[in-house]
Amino acid sequence: EKNIEALRRFTAAGGHFSVASGRNVQITRPFLRSLPVNAPAILYNGAAVYDFAEERFLHEEHIDPVLAADILRLSLEIYPGGCPQTFHAGDILLYNRDGIMDHYIENERQPFAFAPLTDRCERAMKAMVYGEHDQLERVRLAVIDRFGEDAFHCTYSAPFYLEFLPRGVTKGSALRWIEENVPGFAREDVAAIGDFDNDIEMLRAASLGAAVDNAPDRVKAAADITVGDNNHSA
Repeated sequence: EKNIEALRRFTAAGGHFSVASGRNVQITRPFLRSLPVNAPAILYNGAAVYDFAEERFLHEEHIDPVLAADILRLSLEIYPGGCPQTFHAGDILLYNRDGIMDHYIENERQPFAFAPLTDRCERAMKAMVYGEHDQLERVRLAVIDRFGEDAFHCTYSAPFYLEFLPRGVTKGSALRWIEENVPGFAREDVAAIGDFDNDIEMLRAASLGAAVDNAPDRVKAAADITVGDNNHSA
């Protein structure tokens, strides 16, 4: 409530506020009900910019459909118990009925469907594998070894989420798109706050980048300032 009140004071005084998330449209929306969002949102870890006021995508990027399928197929070879996924404009698609279930999907009752892993993952904005971190690191190294590091952008959004995005796509690239294409959002006016690896490029793309106090040191190093941790009114 303290954070929400601060945001309401900020927007009442003329500020613009939005969110930057790895989530898709459907599973981001419930978190916005009490927030004074009045600016475009960064979703899919930067693969999309979405206007919740107009309920439309302003910008989209898609990972190569054959590459996405190949990455997920290799992930299952390396980590048969993992939970490979793709994120689209609709429901999350899962590709391993016999693997562990993403606990966020269960706890938040996120809309999903199981799908067969064919040779293409059409119009996926990102591919992702959920599971144990040491197993995900094996997947990451195998994917880089097989396909190289230049075919995609790879990041962790949490220790249990390994994400593959279109080449060059990050929350930072999405923020730069907003700064260049949405009136009133010049870089010198933009601040951003984050807590994990997938936020690093965004913190660098903002004029003022803030890391929460319980972020990893590598995230703090990319930020201009460190504020309170996310459990104590960052």
